[in-house]
Order: sequence, then C-alpha cells, then structure tokens
Amino acid sequence: MSWGGCKGVAHFRVGDILNLDDICFDEFDIIITSRCLINLTSIQDQLKAIKNIHLALKPNGIYLMMENFIEPLQNLNNARSRYNLEPIEIRWHNLYINQEQFLDQISNLFSVVKIDNFASTYYLISRTLNAILNLKDNKVDYNSTLNELAAKLPSLGDFSPEKLIVLKKYNYYRLISIVSLHRRHSNFMGFIIIRSLTLLGRANEQKVY
Repeated sequence: MSWGGCKGVAHFRVGDILNLDDICFDEFDIIITSRCLINLTSIQDQLKAIKNIHLALKPNGIYLMMENFIEPLQNLNNARSRYNLEPIEIRWHNLYINQEQFLDQISNLFSVVKIDNFASTYYLISRTLNAILNLKDNKVDYNSTLNELAAKLPSLGDFSPEKLIVLKKYNYYRLISIVSLHRRHSNFMGFIIIRSLTLLGRANEQKVY
C-alpha cells in the first residue's frame, strides 16, 4: 500500500494515554482524541490523560477533543421525555464528561478556542421525531430519510452528547510548575510569582487573538 506524499512523514505508534514513557515533551503540533477519554475508568484518569496531552503538545499546540458530555445528553433526554420516550442511558463502559466542571479543571492548561456542537440538530431529530415514527415497529431506523435530512441541517442547540472542543495549550504552565517547586519553602513569594505569570500569560494569549 502506497502512502504517496505521506511516506516518511506519517508515523503510527501504539501507546497508553496514561503513560508517556515513549513520548517526548513538546513533540506534537496537534493532538486529536475521539471517544478516548470517555473510555477511561475514572475522572482522575481523564485529568491525568489531559495533563499528558498538554505535556506532549508543542508551545501553542492545539488539542482537538472529540468526546461525549453529560449536559447535552441531559438536554436530549429532557426533550425525549416530552414525547414519553425512555431516556438514553450511558453505556456501562463509558464515563461521560461534565463539560463545565472539566473546562474549569483544565483552565490552567488550555484556553478554549471553539466549542462545536456539530451534530446537535441531527441528534435532536433522530432521537426524538425519528424514534416516535418508529414506535409501532419498536425498532429505530437510523438510515431513514428523516435522519438523512436531519444530517444536512445547520446545527442548533446543545443536544448531541458528542461534540468537538478545540483547546490551545498555555505556554506558561510548565514555568509556573518549576517556580512552584523551587518556592516550596517560601509559599508567599511563590504565590506572588505564580499569580503574576498567570496574569501575564493570559494577557499574551488575548493579544494573539
């Protein structure tokens, strides 16, 4: 199989997102996850994975986070309840992410560039109207004409559990960590320096955009 222009450029490796032994710091321009974090077994592991992603990204690196979130699933189930449809349950092997809490927890690592609810309209129509039309048959046709039309409509609202969040790496986090380590026995001065670096870093980020 020929890779054409990608030969010698694209490399594939199998690894563990919770273990960076084979990954260099500041190695990648862009990192993408697709339904990866939701298959970790705890919030602590999800946060550890995010910190590893941050370490592996180059300065100003971009993290494309395609994961599933709790809030839009709740919105979708609220809509389903109006039509007496059963709620959609999270599968046993998935751990959906609380978006608001999660973004707050990683706010010292990344700035949010964009949140794209690209499949919101499709999920609302396919999981409500399409489900209602198939109630008699007790079987949902996900290849129905209605679903095909829904997929072509502009995205509205927040009804798709799966969404894309684009994050940009803050460059000053590692410097803050180093300062914090060296100031372990001088907490007050360390706090002043860290706070100053944080404000300076975010001011610089605002200048970029």
